[in-house]
Formats: sequence, structure tokens, C-alpha cells
Amino acid sequence: DVGHLHGEGVDEQTRGRRLLALALANQLDRGMQGMQEGLQTLRAEIQQGRLPTTGIDAARALQTRAELMPLISTLWLINGQGNVLSASDQMSPPELATFSPDLKHMTDDEVSVSRPFTDARTHETLIVLAMRFAGSTDAAGGWILAAMPTSLLLGAVSVTAPSEDARMAVFRSD
Repeated sequence: DVGHLHGEGVDEQTRGRRLLALALANQLDRGMQGMQEGLQTLRAEIQQGRLPTTGIDAARALQTRAELMPLISTLWLINGQGNVLSASDQMSPPELATFSPDLKHMTDDEVSVSRPFTDARTHETLIVLAMRFAGSTDAAGGWILAAMPTSLLLGAVSVTAPSEDARMAVFRSD
């Protein structure tokens, strides 16, 4: 019966899409976990005084680390007053008020996420993760900011979208 064969074909496509979506979600989860571990390592280097927080050496170190982290496009070190100490490139970070939870009230173990913003130079939409770092003997504390293009989140999902009018949204709790 043609209807039965059609139904089996649709069921098989649905199972295939679900498996692909699960694989993509797992890959994204591993990437985000790796990014958080990278930020924790960077924080440890700063707190142990092995990574400078200002100057050309700090910028070079951040550039190298951003290149080693596949989901990260830019890294910044921000002091407690919200000023950029150093960055991996010339892009300006988002306003600190756009983060949730609020940077000033987050614990050392929390990661804060910015609202999406657009890089004025590349017109690329990004989100930024922030992690607090404590001061070392030669530096005051602040935050490590890591920018990630939203296309890395949305691009993989478009492979599994069943139709042109399908949409995906990422919502924050604030």
C-alpha cells in the first residue's frame, strides 16, 4: 500500500532528523563545555600570575588563546570598573549591563551571558560569555569575556530544519 510506504518513509526521515539533532546538540554541548574549561584555564593562569593582564604581551597571549578555542572569536580582560585591560583584537566588548546574571553580583563559579550584539566592523552577531577572575599579585580582579558568533549556534541547526518557515530562538531568563 502506497500510504503505508509513505508513512514509513516519513517516520524514517523523522528518526534521521532526531538523531542528527541529537548529535548536533551533543557537539554544541561539548563545544560549550570546552569553552568554559578554556576560560577556567585562562582564569587560573591570570590568578597565578602566569598571564599578564595588560600590555602587548597580554594581547598576544589572548590572541593565541582565542585561536586555540574553536568557538571563540575574541577575548577581553575587563577590570572591576568595566575598563578593557587587554583584548585579542580591536573589537569593542558589549556593554556590561547586557549580561545576565549581573557581573557585579555573580559568583566565581558562574558564567554570565550577554544579550546578542553586532560587531560594527564585521556586522556579525555575537554573544559573549563572562567569567570572574580574582586578582593576582600584579593585577586587580575583573572579568574574562569571550565572544562567540551566534552563527556557530544557528548554522548547525539549519541542517535539520524541516522547512523554510521553521525557526529557532534562544531565550535568557531575564
